[in-house]
Amino acid sequence: VADWIGNGTLFGIRLLPVIFGSISFWLVYRLGSSLFGERGGFFALLFALAAPATTILNLFLTIDAPLVMFWTAALLSFWHWTETRSARWLIVLCVVLGLGHLTKQMMLVFPVLAVLFLAVAPEKRTLLRAPGLWITFAASLLFLTPPLVWNAQNDWITFQHTSHHFEGNTGAVEAPPLWQQLPENFGTFLGTQLGMLSPITGALVLIAAILAFWKFKTLDTRQRFLAIFGFLPILFMTAMSLRQVMQPNWPAVFHISALVFIGGWFGNAFELGKMRDSWRRKWCKPALILGFSMAILPILLPPIMKAAGQAGHRMLDPARRTLGFQELASELEKIRRDPSKIPNPEETFIVAIGHRDIASELAFHLPDQPRVYRWEPVDQIASQYEMWPNPEEDGWKGKDALVIREGSVNLRKRFQAGFESAEVLGEILIRISPQLERQYHVFRLKNFDHWPAGKPVETK
Repeated sequence: VADWIGNGTLFGIRLLPVIFGSISFWLVYRLGSSLFGERGGFFALLFALAAPATTILNLFLTIDAPLVMFWTAALLSFWHWTETRSARWLIVLCVVLGLGHLTKQMMLVFPVLAVLFLAVAPEKRTLLRAPGLWITFAASLLFLTPPLVWNAQNDWITFQHTSHHFEGNTGAVEAPPLWQQLPENFGTFLGTQLGMLSPITGALVLIAAILAFWKFKTLDTRQRFLAIFGFLPILFMTAMSLRQVMQPNWPAVFHISALVFIGGWFGNAFELGKMRDSWRRKWCKPALILGFSMAILPILLPPIMKAAGQAGHRMLDPARRTLGFQELASELEKIRRDPSKIPNPEETFIVAIGHRDIASELAFHLPDQPRVYRWEPVDQIASQYEMWPNPEEDGWKGKDALVIREGSVNLRKRFQAGFESAEVLGEILIRISPQLERQYHVFRLKNFDHWPAGKPVETK
């Protein structure tokens, strides 16, 4: 879709997350309005806009952007179905669930939470016996048929990858005892969540979550709906951070229900224990002012850093990882089109050694957007490039390779063994600012024979 919108340019990549985000904001407003009236929807939208995480979500095209959109659409359609019993809402729910399943495995949690909500909501409990609901959940899983077939043909690699998320901190050879990791894991997760929602809003969400389950029996159906889809998984993930590292984006979809809950409370739709009217008057403006101030920083900081000569600052520039690749592609293209260095560029394939970002950025920014291969020095699947066909499988045997490596001027002998000879073509130095400088070396390797395997993985 991004390629169709931008015709292979950065415009489409930048625009698509904005489209996803705009639809998500509209859905948040609709959800808040459906639950708590127009005022509740307005405040839900305000707090969603004032969350720094949503700014990041709209700046970079990641799978979380469409996931949040599909999840919010599922929340809205599921709630409308519980209210109207209309089959059309089940059809919408099936489609958005299916597309969400294809986006990220986190969507598979939705049916579980939906069943749990119906079980704890007396007014809705009879819906558990509705055949249409179970047919909808089952039909949404059919969307997973293509990736399941692909996984069956590729050693179930997605399941292997996902299983690592639940292994705890056991991967390091000399990992410290779990009790020593608790403060760092818990503190890091809590800190990132406060940063994603803004400190005041994040604190209000945690307080509301604790109070909601402390007084769960007093909650009405609307509040239980949001508590089950928001507060419960947030508290669960917070507890999981006591045993393992938790990525800050994992609870992203659960923030939606939490923010709608907070929006309803600030919109005077309900009271919640000790969170009384005085809290509303005291914390609404500070929460929104701080939230909007933090939310706009990811947009303002890159141009400010550039103007100050500090582009790529390790701590302050959120665009650091994306900088310098257009310049790198431009310099590599000069070498690639120099007949004295690459006599036949159309018969020469490109290999990147290093982080997968190098391969993907070059594949996008080089003028003809060629296929760029990546060599992994360890015999393991470290990225998608190890899953894709290598140059030998693509029929490049007997051809030359243009190889780029970040840092070292030396190529591993294991890699050179796949070619007849190698020569250094030059160095590319990309200097963005005093804060960011990257050095690359470019090589020509002649007469490709075979794709060399990486070093065997060391086991305990």
